[in-house]
Amino acid sequence: MNHAAEKIGQLRFPEKLRKFLTFRLMTVFVALLAVWSFVFSALDKASHSTVEGGFTYSPTLLVLYNTILVVGFWLIYRTRDRKEYYWLRVIFYGMLLGSVGGEILIFVRRFLA
Repeated sequence: MNHAAEKIGQLRFPEKLRKFLTFRLMTVFVALLAVWSFVFSALDKASHSTVEGGFTYSPTLLVLYNTILVVGFWLIYRTRDRKEYYWLRVIFYGMLLGSVGGEILIFVRRFLA
Protein backbone atom coordinates (compact mmCIF):
# COMPACT_ATOMS: atom_id res chain seq x y z
CA MET A 1 0.00 0.00 0.00
CA ASN A 2 1.05 3.58 -0.43
CA HIS A 3 3.38 4.52 2.42
CA ALA A 4 1.96 8.05 2.82
CA ALA A 5 -1.64 6.81 2.93
CA GLU A 6 -0.71 4.19 5.51
CA LYS A 7 1.10 6.75 7.66
CA ILE A 8 -1.86 9.14 7.60
CA GLY A 9 -4.22 6.23 8.16
CA GLN A 10 -2.37 5.15 11.29
CA LEU A 11 -2.75 8.64 12.73
CA ARG A 12 -6.48 8.93 12.06
CA PHE A 13 -7.57 5.28 12.10
CA PRO A 14 -5.31 3.07 14.22
CA GLU A 15 -5.47 -0.72 13.92
CA LYS A 16 -7.75 -1.01 16.97
CA LEU A 17 -10.33 1.24 15.28
CA ARG A 18 -10.05 -0.30 11.81
CA LYS A 19 -11.79 -3.50 12.86
CA PHE A 20 -14.95 -1.41 13.29
CA LEU A 21 -14.66 0.19 9.85
CA THR A 22 -17.13 -1.88 7.83
CA PHE A 23 -19.55 -0.89 5.13
CA ARG A 24 -22.51 -1.92 7.27
CA LEU A 25 -21.45 0.13 10.29
CA MET A 26 -20.60 3.09 8.08
CA THR A 27 -24.07 2.94 6.49
CA VAL A 28 -25.72 2.88 9.93
CA PHE A 29 -23.51 5.74 11.14
CA VAL A 30 -24.31 7.94 8.12
CA ALA A 31 -28.04 7.14 8.40
CA LEU A 32 -28.02 8.13 12.07
CA LEU A 33 -26.25 11.39 11.24
CA ALA A 34 -28.81 12.11 8.50
CA VAL A 35 -31.71 11.52 10.90
CA TRP A 36 -30.00 13.68 13.53
CA SER A 37 -29.49 16.46 10.99
CA PHE A 38 -33.10 16.27 9.79
CA VAL A 39 -34.47 16.45 13.34
CA PHE A 40 -32.34 19.45 14.28
CA SER A 41 -33.08 21.25 11.03
CA ALA A 42 -36.80 20.70 11.61
CA LEU A 43 -36.46 22.20 15.08
CA ASP A 44 -34.50 25.22 13.81
CA LYS A 45 -36.44 26.53 10.81
CA ALA A 46 -35.36 30.17 11.23
CA SER A 47 -31.76 29.64 10.07
CA HIS A 48 -32.72 28.22 6.66
CA SER A 49 -34.23 31.31 5.10
CA THR A 50 -30.93 33.17 4.59
CA VAL A 51 -28.81 30.18 3.54
CA GLU A 52 -30.84 29.12 0.50
CA GLY A 53 -29.34 30.11 -2.82
CA GLY A 54 -30.21 29.66 -6.49
CA PHE A 55 -26.77 28.41 -7.51
CA THR A 56 -26.98 25.42 -5.19
CA TYR A 57 -29.90 23.99 -7.13
CA SER A 58 -28.71 24.65 -10.68
CA PRO A 59 -29.18 21.59 -12.91
CA THR A 60 -25.64 21.79 -14.27
CA LEU A 61 -24.10 21.67 -10.82
CA LEU A 62 -26.36 18.83 -9.72
CA VAL A 63 -25.52 16.76 -12.81
CA LEU A 64 -21.79 17.30 -12.26
CA TYR A 65 -22.09 16.58 -8.54
CA ASN A 66 -24.06 13.38 -9.06
CA THR A 67 -21.71 12.27 -11.83
CA ILE A 68 -18.78 12.57 -9.42
CA LEU A 69 -20.75 10.58 -6.83
CA VAL A 70 -21.50 7.81 -9.33
CA VAL A 71 -17.85 7.62 -10.39
CA GLY A 72 -16.82 7.46 -6.73
CA PHE A 73 -19.23 4.62 -5.95
CA TRP A 74 -18.11 2.84 -9.12
CA LEU A 75 -14.45 3.10 -8.06
CA ILE A 76 -15.28 1.66 -4.65
CA TYR A 77 -17.10 -1.20 -6.35
CA ARG A 78 -14.26 -1.85 -8.81
CA THR A 79 -11.69 -2.10 -6.01
CA ARG A 80 -13.77 -4.49 -3.90
CA ASP A 81 -11.27 -7.35 -4.35
CA ARG A 82 -8.32 -5.43 -2.92
CA LYS A 83 -8.20 -6.25 0.78
CA GLU A 84 -5.33 -3.87 1.52
CA TYR A 85 -7.49 -0.84 0.72
CA TYR A 86 -10.58 -1.96 2.63
CA TRP A 87 -10.47 0.63 5.41
CA LEU A 88 -9.80 3.42 2.93
CA ARG A 89 -12.70 2.30 0.73
CA VAL A 90 -15.00 2.33 3.77
CA ILE A 91 -13.97 5.91 4.60
CA PHE A 92 -14.57 7.08 1.02
CA TYR A 93 -17.88 5.21 0.97
CA GLY A 94 -18.95 7.05 4.11
CA MET A 95 -18.04 10.39 2.58
CA LEU A 96 -19.93 9.63 -0.63
CA LEU A 97 -22.94 8.29 1.26
CA GLY A 98 -22.92 11.38 3.47
CA SER A 99 -22.97 13.53 0.32
CA VAL A 100 -25.98 11.64 -0.99
CA GLY A 101 -27.70 11.98 2.38
CA GLY A 102 -26.96 15.69 2.49
CA GLU A 103 -28.35 16.17 -0.99
CA ILE A 104 -31.51 14.29 -0.08
CA LEU A 105 -31.89 16.35 3.11
CA ILE A 106 -31.57 19.62 1.14
CA PHE A 107 -34.34 18.56 -1.22
CA VAL A 108 -36.58 17.27 1.57
CA ARG A 109 -36.08 20.48 3.54
CA ARG A 110 -36.83 22.56 0.45
CA PHE A 111 -40.06 20.70 -0.34
CA LEU A 112 -41.28 20.70 3.27
CA ALA A 113 -40.68 24.43 3.68
